[in-house]
Amino acid sequence: MERSAGQPIKIRIAQTVVVSAIFLVLIGTAVLLAFFFGEIMGDTNDEQTTITQYLPPDVIRQQRDLRLPLYLVPKHYDIVLQPNLDRYNATFQGTVKIVISVVFDTAKICLHAKNLAISGVAVALNKSYSLVEIFMQKSYFDTSRQFFVVELKKSVKKGDEVILTISFNGNIGTIHKGLYLIGYKDSRGNLRRVLTTQLQPADARGIFPCFDEPNLKATFRVTLVRPANSISLSNTEVLETLPLNSLTMMADVYETTPPLSTHLLVFAVCDFPVRRITSASGVTIQVWARRDRLNEARYALGVAEKLITFFENIFQTPFPSRKFDFLIVPGGSGFKVAGGASWGIVVVPENILLCQDCLADYTAKYQIHNFVAQELVRQWFGGLVTFVWWNDVWLTEGFVAYFGQLGAHQMEPDDAIIARQMTPALVEDSLQPSHPIRPRIGNPDELQELFDEKCYSKASSLVRMIQHFLGNTVFLNGVKTFLQRHSYSNVNDNDLWRALAETATSKTFREVKALETWISKTGYPVIDLIQNSSRKIVKATQKRFLIFTQEEQNKDRKYHEKHTSTKLSHPWKVPITLTTQKEKNWQTSYFYWLDKETDYFHNETFACNSWFVGNVLMQGFVRVNYDQANWNRLIVQLAARADIVPPRVRAQLIHDAFWLSRAGVLTQTLSLQLSRYLVNETHHLPWIIALRLFEDMYALLAESTSYEHFKEYLVQLLSPVYYNLGWLESSATNATQRFLRALIMGAACKFGLPDCVLKAQQLYLVEMTSLKTHNQIADDFQQLVYCTGIEAGGDAEWGFALRRFNGSTKAMERHRLLAALACTKNASILLKLLEESVSSPTISAVEMQLAISSVAKNPVGKTFTLSFVTNNWKRVNAKLSGSSYITRRLITDVTDCLSSEKELKQLEEFVENSEERSIKSVAWFRALQKTKANVLWLRKNHHTINSWLTLATRH
Repeated sequence: MERSAGQPIKIRIAQTVVVSAIFLVLIGTAVLLAFFFGEIMGDTNDEQTTITQYLPPDVIRQQRDLRLPLYLVPKHYDIVLQPNLDRYNATFQGTVKIVISVVFDTAKICLHAKNLAISGVAVALNKSYSLVEIFMQKSYFDTSRQFFVVELKKSVKKGDEVILTISFNGNIGTIHKGLYLIGYKDSRGNLRRVLTTQLQPADARGIFPCFDEPNLKATFRVTLVRPANSISLSNTEVLETLPLNSLTMMADVYETTPPLSTHLLVFAVCDFPVRRITSASGVTIQVWARRDRLNEARYALGVAEKLITFFENIFQTPFPSRKFDFLIVPGGSGFKVAGGASWGIVVVPENILLCQDCLADYTAKYQIHNFVAQELVRQWFGGLVTFVWWNDVWLTEGFVAYFGQLGAHQMEPDDAIIARQMTPALVEDSLQPSHPIRPRIGNPDELQELFDEKCYSKASSLVRMIQHFLGNTVFLNGVKTFLQRHSYSNVNDNDLWRALAETATSKTFREVKALETWISKTGYPVIDLIQNSSRKIVKATQKRFLIFTQEEQNKDRKYHEKHTSTKLSHPWKVPITLTTQKEKNWQTSYFYWLDKETDYFHNETFACNSWFVGNVLMQGFVRVNYDQANWNRLIVQLAARADIVPPRVRAQLIHDAFWLSRAGVLTQTLSLQLSRYLVNETHHLPWIIALRLFEDMYALLAESTSYEHFKEYLVQLLSPVYYNLGWLESSATNATQRFLRALIMGAACKFGLPDCVLKAQQLYLVEMTSLKTHNQIADDFQQLVYCTGIEAGGDAEWGFALRRFNGSTKAMERHRLLAALACTKNASILLKLLEESVSSPTISAVEMQLAISSVAKNPVGKTFTLSFVTNNWKRVNAKLSGSSYITRRLITDVTDCLSSEKELKQLEEFVENSEERSIKSVAWFRALQKTKANVLWLRKNHHTINSWLTLATRH
């Protein structure tokens, strides 16, 4: 192959690529084409909720048809892509040939393209193995919908096969979307670069013109042109490599893929070495990483080998690809979501998958287990079977998150799935604005808003509820049917309900499909259970759980009535379980079906003066409230013999009680009284839940008279388990014990337990005076030792950590040090850290977010962090580069614990008076509503809390 300098390449590959005559095309104006929801959208939800529905009317974005017309369906792509990796002018050029089936007569070819320059277009009709040129009228971009339209002089007919060939070029980016470059320095200080892609949800169109919708699957034959001293990677294996330009450039031709959606494609060029292993079923697993860190991927490689076999047995379906690659790229800066959707290969930052001593680092080990498991599951859910449209992305992400936790549990038993997935989703979904798991999508901007807690954590909680409702055997058989029936095709939720119902012999399709209310309705219910022990009956009432502000209730009565009235026009279908003090049957508890607003359940084991528990083991995505007498009995039981109640139920009671108190359903003193039993708690799961709640209260009370009393109360609770665990490695006998020890030590030091603070300071001083340049502190303790040493120290302690941070190239170590730098009590240093995080080119977007979030969580920096972010929002947002995931996280962390009238006023003025589009977002309006709720809660409860804490801490 030959190429003139500066010209698009032309590659002849036998039987694959036919390049037709190329015509120069000018950009024209947009034409609106047909838009079909119908069956593709699935059933419309009862609330007709879009993601932006609850924003004020003046900021709701214009609703646009963003779907392609279904006149044409792609069958196959031949893609030739040549990146130019010049340091100062990174561009790419290429050619795509698309084989298209005509479904309806049409004179227009409409596909996706954005940020591309089109240098040539040719259209031909495939007639009996010969190509007949079709003459064009014109072509143009519809930029608002990211369409590229080719108008023909003569219509093509239903049943025809069209060959569309387009030459194009574009710019390579540096933010983590589309085709982008990652720069890094190798061990010798030389600048290196990695080219890779992130295409979910709609960025394939920024690399080559395509039908960029998940339902329009096709096969792909990819050719990547690269320098001869590098390698390329894509979804399949290299079929052949062809030399170009006197051997300075090479063209890697890849095997044709099975039918895939465009967002699953990956193109990469790097100079990494490889380490590989083969699974029991013959799948080649490969890790690619920079040479000086490749050995740190050995643990992840072994995990992948074991989990492929595990999931093949679970799904009773072979792994969908003959190979699976982990492309491990430097840092972690700017990743919207680590991994992202892809098939046969995944791009992952180093801080997720690499570690030097994984067995000794519980956090790193769990992170690897969970990430590897999720990306392997994604090959079945997402690759093998793909949702029809993005409103059903939960069919991928919900199953990926659920089975990912199952895989992590297989590698090392851990029952903290509730803490990691379910409880954050319960909190997230109790605020407005919100949306269902399956929302309506009104415009392209809303695609990025899909990937939130509801997409991942709530969806996985729903899958868990389905599994419990059907039973594990029936559920897994239904999953097997679902995967095998729809291999390499597209599905909506009806396909799932049908597959599950067919295997559930005791349940009809209607009963299974009743669970659809959980994906079509916004929010979730709180179930009020009131016992009538004399009649052995419990009254169950459901209503939506929301944390309202008084202003919302008074200002918008209609909205209030719609969501808080006891009259529910479409109640949730709630599979609910109950067990009593007499039976304590936690595994096979009584099952009831609550499908109306109020119902009555009979149980012979109900007795006077005995407690009962609903939603046993937290199997359903609900909150449960009891009558006062039952709460009191549960509090007495926990205080006397907590071990009678399983750890998961103890965690559930803590979480429900505290959030019901936050919503004003229960008194704050009841939840605090329940927490007193924690003085004897030794299991990590209740402590995970409790400490998250305590940290929120700690921040909310920071400027109140209750603050010091609350710290003293927390030290009382933590002291017994702290001294029992100790600092010695031998005191933690397994991974969960090590996790509990790190959790308790971190909290004890944060809340000021004197012995903890002293020991952490001593360890930090030893580290500072050591002649060794690498970290000597155990991985489990690094964060708490760094933070405590800096908080209790001065300039010397802070400067030592800063030097360590600047000298580190390992993302996880940098993140720990950066978070610790924000622990200082020196306000001027914190302000300097905020400024440096935004302005310094050596601090990535993810590190900026971490720095700002960490300063916001420091009581010294909470208020001025809000001022800094609002005053510098354009700079902050520019560095975030449109990453909605990181942006949401930053906004949440900065505003989550604002609780003063002054902070509320400042936030209101920023959100409501700004004309900046990035501020008129769901995340900022949710932050405003949460702050209003915080202010109302503190105003209502701080005197009561102070009185209770004064008595509780009296010696």
